[in-house]
Amino acid sequence: MSEKKTIGELAYQASCDTEKYCSLEVGESMSSQIEEQVWECIARQKDKFEGDFCVVMLIASDPLLKNMIRRKFYAWPFLPKPRTSQTVWYYHSKKEEIQGLWCLPAADAVATLSMMCVVDKQYKNMKRWSDYLYTKDFWKLIRKESNISMLSEEEHLDIIRKEGTNLSRDDLSPVSTDPIDRMQFYANQVPNS
Repeated sequence: MSEKKTIGELAYQASCDTEKYCSLEVGESMSSQIEEQVWECIARQKDKFEGDFCVVMLIASDPLLKNMIRRKFYAWPFLPKPRTSQTVWYYHSKKEEIQGLWCLPAADAVATLSMMCVVDKQYKNMKRWSDYLYTKDFWKLIRKESNISMLSEEEHLDIIRKEGTNLSRDDLSPVSTDPIDRMQFYANQVPNS
């Protein structure tokens, strides 16, 4: 029986790798399984929600293992609060289709994109979403461009407060979302990564 390597051993092995990698190939490898993982999250959550919901992917790095990237997927019954390193899809339950709503890069890239007047064609959507982030109308703009009507959690709670409903705090909270946490190692020697 072969022994499995620990995360620390895998991180050390990756940090010792001296091979030069093509950043485009590393990027393609990183994104090749995302759609499959979105559908896995939907399959795990669709019985918990009535109707449409959002699937959120957050990208996080590990403070100790510099060459490890984590992708966390979870379902959310409202439009989530926008944040950096976040991608959001809208799941149409009747059609069983997903629709991309927004994709925000890391914080420094959001700020840079928002300050730029002109960007390359492949960054136009991210620039628009980065600009939306600095407005008070983020969700309104997203709903308009995506042709959806889902409320944000804040808007949902405001409606409940205004109606003076007597629901308990448990009734107001979304169901447990049972997130999927995927981690993958990537070489830290990638030029221009």
